[in-house]
Amino acid sequence: MHKSYKLDDHVFVVEISNDSTDMRDIHEIFEEGLGTACTDFIVDLKNLKTINTRLLAYLVTFYVKLRNKSGNMKLINLHREIMKILQITKLVNIFDIYDSVDEARLSFKKHE
Repeated sequence: MHKSYKLDDHVFVVEISNDSTDMRDIHEIFEEGLGTACTDFIVDLKNLKTINTRLLAYLVTFYVKLRNKSGNMKLINLHREIMKILQITKLVNIFDIYDSVDEARLSFKKHE
C-alpha cells in the first residue's frame, strides 16, 4: 500500500511501496496531493529495489506537470539499482535526489 501525507502548507510526501504496473493507485495519490494545493512533492522510494518503465515515465510526466504549475518534485531514499537506472537514462540531471525528507524539504525552502 502506498502512503501519502501533507508535510506542511506546500509540501506533499508520497511513499511508493511497490513497483506496481497498475498506475491508477499511484496517480490517485499524486492527484490527491494536487488537491491539497501542494505545489512541491517529495517521492520516497525506500521500499523499491528497482523501478519499471511505467513508474519512471509517470514520475517524469508528473514532474513536468508540477513544473508547469511552478512546483517541483524531489526523490529520496533511492536504492542503488534505481540510481543506476536514473544515471543511464540521464534522469539524474532532471530530478533532485536526496537522502531524507528533511533534506528535500529544506531544499524547497532554499528556492523560495
